[in-house]
This record gives sequence, C-alpha cells and structure tokens, in this order.
Amino acid sequence: MLCQEPLRPLVIGGDHSISYPVVRAVSEKLGGPVDILHLDAHPDIYDRFEGNYYSHASSFARIMEGGYARRLLQVGSLFCCIYITISGKDSLLRRNKTVF
Repeated sequence: MLCQEPLRPLVIGGDHSISYPVVRAVSEKLGGPVDILHLDAHPDIYDRFEGNYYSHASSFARIMEGGYARRLLQVGSLFCCIYITISGKDSLLRRNKTVF
C-alpha cells in the first residue's frame, strides 16, 4: 500500500486507539507530517482521559504534539454541528473552531 506514488492512505474504522500509531507510521514512512481529515462524533483531543495519556480520547492530541500532522480537519456530529480543528502541533486546543 505505501509503495507507489502518489501515496494517499485511507483508514476507515477501528477503535480510536489505532489512530495514533497509524498516523505516526504513515508520517514516518512519508518523511514528514501529513494532512488529516478526521470524521468522528468527537475530536479525541483530551490531554489525558481518566489519567491515561494514550487513551482513545487522546489520540489526536498525541498526533499533533508529535508533529505527525501538518493540518488536521475534524468534522463531527455529536452535537449536530461541525467542529473544525486546523492546527500545528503547538496549542491545538486554543485553535479549535466550532462552525454551525
């Protein structure tokens, strides 16, 4: 899958805990940060959830902190709105935007 140009991996489904290792592996294979479109009910950007730094609710916080994503666009439906996060690895939480 990651051998032919252009490389555009698509990952669908799976538990939230797979997001961090998958994005990290793709970013490392490609030699730099990637652009991500994340479709989910919630953003998974908690610093920690129930004390767990690598919780299912923290995967995108770890991705951004690690510099594995150049841009992160998150579209969710939990509260009947669209939330969009576009950020670099610094200050992810401060740049969240909610669009109705």
